Amino acid sequence: MHPPIHRVQRVFPIYPTYLLLEFDTGEYRIADFRAEVERSGELFEPLKQWAFFRQVQVDEDQISIVWPNGLDVDPGVLYVESKPITIHQLMDS
Repeated sequence: MHPPIHRVQRVFPIYPTYLLLEFDTGEYRIADFRAEVERSGELFEPLKQWAFFRQVQVDEDQISIVWPNGLDVDPGVLYVESKPITIHQLMDS
C-alpha cells in the first residue's frame, strides 16, 4: 500500500531560498531549496535569481509546484523533505 499523496494547495516563496507550503491536510511546512538553487544545469540555474525563484506556482492539477521553465517537484518529496511549521512560529519569526 502506498502512502497518500499530500497535495500542495498554496506556495509562498520566502527570500532567499525557502518555500512555505500549504498542503491539502491544512498543514503548513517549510522547505529549504538552498541545495537546488546551488545546483547547476539548465533547469536549476534560473533559481539563483530571486526574480525567477519567486515565480513558483502550484501546478494546474493542484498537486505540486512548478516554475515557469517547467521545473517541478514531486509532492511526496516536498512533504518528506520539508519541516512542519505552525502559524504561531511564522508570526514569531
